[in-house]
Amino acid sequence: MRSGTRLEEELRERADQSFLLIPPGGNYGDVLIYRGFEKLAKEVGINYSDLRTSAIDMNFLRENLRGVPFDASMAEPSMFAHDLLTRALYFYHRYFANPDIVYIHGGGHFNDIWGIGADALRIADEYFDSRIMIGPASCNFADTDPICLFQSIESEVTFFCREMYSNEIMADIAEDVDNLEICTANDTALHLTPEDFDIRHTGSEYTLVALRTDKESALTSQTIDFGTGKWPVVEEDVSIEASTIREFVSRIANANEIYTDRLHVALTASIFDVPTTLYGNSYHKNKGVYEFSLSDHPKINFANIGDGVCQVQSA
Repeated sequence: MRSGTRLEEELRERADQSFLLIPPGGNYGDVLIYRGFEKLAKEVGINYSDLRTSAIDMNFLRENLRGVPFDASMAEPSMFAHDLLTRALYFYHRYFANPDIVYIHGGGHFNDIWGIGADALRIADEYFDSRIMIGPASCNFADTDPICLFQSIESEVTFFCREMYSNEIMADIAEDVDNLEICTANDTALHLTPEDFDIRHTGSEYTLVALRTDKESALTSQTIDFGTGKWPVVEEDVSIEASTIREFVSRIANANEIYTDRLHVALTASIFDVPTTLYGNSYHKNKGVYEFSLSDHPKINFANIGDGVCQVQSA
C-alpha cells in the first residue's frame, strides 16, 4: 500500500485550526470514508464539527425537508431538498461557527455522473471565507469544463487525489488555476482496521457477489466469471441493500470470497483480508485506487474489462 501520508501531514500542520466536515452523501462506502477521516482527525487532534451533527434542530429539518439524505439508506433524494438543507446548514456554520477549513469528504462524487462534489465546492465557496480541502477523491469530467469550474472558486483549494489517473487530470487543471493545490493520499476508509468495527463472525460460508446496477457500472452478464464455485452464491448490492452500516461490513467480513465492482466493498474486504476480485467501473476509479492502494494486497485482484471478458489481474 502506498503511504499516502500527505493528508495526515496537512492535518498536523493545521492542528490549531477549526474544521467543518461536509459529507456529500452516498452509500455505506461513503460512510466508511467519513469514519476513516474522523478517526485520523481524532488521532491528530483536529478540532472539527460535522455538518451532519449540527446544533440546528435536525428533527425540524427532517419533518420539513423529507427525502433529504440524512443517512445512506435513503435512495435518490430530491436534489432540490438536498440543496435547500445544505444551504441551511452552511448558513448556520458560517455565522455561528466560521471554521478555518471547510473539509469536503472525498469519494467518487467529483464527476459528471453524480455532480455532487462540484455542487458542494460551489456552495462552500459561496458561504465561507475559508480554505477548502477536498478529501481523497476520484474525478472524471465529460460535460463539465473543470478549468472553468475551479477558476470560478475564490477560496484557496487543496484537492487530494486517491489515485494517479485523477491526479493527472487535476494537475493539468491546476496549471490554469492559481489557487488550486493538488496532493495524493489513500482513500480515508483505509485508516480503519477490524478493531474499529463490532463484527460478529457468523461461521457461514458463501461467495458474495456485490455488483452495482447504476450508470457507473461497466459490467454485463456476459463479462462475469464467479470462479471457484466452492460456496453458495449470495447476490446482494450491500452498499445500498444492507439495512445498517454494521450489516454492510458484516456481509463483507464474513464472506469466503467476493466479486464486486463496488470500490468500498473491496476496500472493506482488504481490511478483513477477504479474497476479492474487484471489477472495473465506467471510468478509472476502481482501477486507479487498486493500483494506488491495493495492488500489494495478496488477497485483492483486479479484473480488466475488455472484449466482453473479464481478465483477472493478480496482485
